[in-house]
Amino acid sequence: MKKKAEELAVDAGYVLLITFRILFVPVEFCFIPVSRFFLACVDLYILRGCASIFRCIDGRLCRCVDLRYVDPEFPATASSVNSKHPEGKFYAWMRAYDLALAKGNEAAYLFSDGVSAGDLCQGGLGDCWLISAIAALAEYPGLIQRIFLTKETSPLGRYSLRLFDITEEGGKGKFVNVTVDDRLPCKCDGGFPKLMYLSMDDSGEIWPLLVEKALAKWAGSYENLDGGHCAWALATLTGWETESYVKFGKDNHFTKCKLEPDKEDPRNPHSISFKSTRDTLEADELFKLLQESDSKDYVMTCATNSGKDTVEESAQGIVQGHAYTLIGAFEVGKHRLVQLRNPWGSFEWTGSWSDKHENWDKFPEVKKKLKPTFADDGIFYIAYEDFLQNYRKVDICKRNVNAYTDLYLNVDEKDGCPGPTKSCVLGCGKYFAGDGYRLGCGREVHEGDDLRKRWWARSVSYLIKDFKAKRANRQAEQGRAQPVTRV
Repeated sequence: MKKKAEELAVDAGYVLLITFRILFVPVEFCFIPVSRFFLACVDLYILRGCASIFRCIDGRLCRCVDLRYVDPEFPATASSVNSKHPEGKFYAWMRAYDLALAKGNEAAYLFSDGVSAGDLCQGGLGDCWLISAIAALAEYPGLIQRIFLTKETSPLGRYSLRLFDITEEGGKGKFVNVTVDDRLPCKCDGGFPKLMYLSMDDSGEIWPLLVEKALAKWAGSYENLDGGHCAWALATLTGWETESYVKFGKDNHFTKCKLEPDKEDPRNPHSISFKSTRDTLEADELFKLLQESDSKDYVMTCATNSGKDTVEESAQGIVQGHAYTLIGAFEVGKHRLVQLRNPWGSFEWTGSWSDKHENWDKFPEVKKKLKPTFADDGIFYIAYEDFLQNYRKVDICKRNVNAYTDLYLNVDEKDGCPGPTKSCVLGCGKYFAGDGYRLGCGREVHEGDDLRKRWWARSVSYLIKDFKAKRANRQAEQGRAQPVTRV
């Protein structure tokens, strides 16, 4: 009797929980666009009002004093460029606003015309690993917006970003706020100073420059970003679990590895090492993993075999010692292809399945399925067999797909005053037209997802299935039914 009473109590608890979730779903469904769009819109107008007041005051006082923010923790000195050799030569630190004016823009913009991987222009620093990681995140613009606590261009030149410290709290890590100013290191070649590292695109958009500067401050100097690991960048920028699969020999066995920060200098990407595990994947298993990760919208990057990361050291357009964004893995019939992006924005694979290769005409079913666009943009397809020969490491960042990470107020600062309202209306329209379903009840639940990662409507379905499975298994133990596998 006691056991039966306990079972009834558990069943009653499940029924109450399911009932509560069903009643709560409509409330949460409507609350999400209010919090992600409407409140964000109101917040932006308040910030713009404060910024207008500051510009008025600064316009009157700028002749006497410069009120713009100066970061005391990461000064505009040689030590911030190269902490080991602070006597190294560089020429000037320029405000982002002044650099944008030199590009022919009216002002600098934090975000202009949305977020895309095309906003990134690698400069003189060897941080292709970092650019590849940021470009991979830019495939899902909400992930870039999530990094910035400052949502629009600051007249003070002060920007706050959120980074993840993987060494805090006993290795579990925690998010920390990093504040930087918009002074950027430049060099002079006989004319107006030019950026030493990441370049500014023609639109005057500065979010890539600020992400790079925040990570340089985090690592100790810009020089510490010269060489590193995509996995470290993905983990630091997102806080999500990141796995690496490394090919150590000539055979196509990929060993699963985990990041191991150095205890003495944990924030320096140069000091990061990888700890091998016993998990090893064959080539076919790795391709299946890439497909599964792509279907879950995970963020992926990859790296080529060792080399000098130069055009001279390349084989059929594949740069040695270079990092790429891994966009997706596709199987059409007997053909297995991987889509990649070179962070340089050019210099693509020239072998089988490259742009305008005869295979696209020879196998029209593949072209119809993948719909490739042929342009000198750094994006290309490569046969999986060629991928295995040229690439030795794959990084997978297991991002959590939901409305709180994917929905954001996409404001183009060039739209002026109506911009936030326009973005709010468009965002709400897309949400109720399908994004809400896609990110909620429409999202496929994958094996291994825990209950906390299942969003509202799907969690109802999960609870009902789990409840039925538990009841069926109890009955099976009593000999009244066949066991049911829990979902």
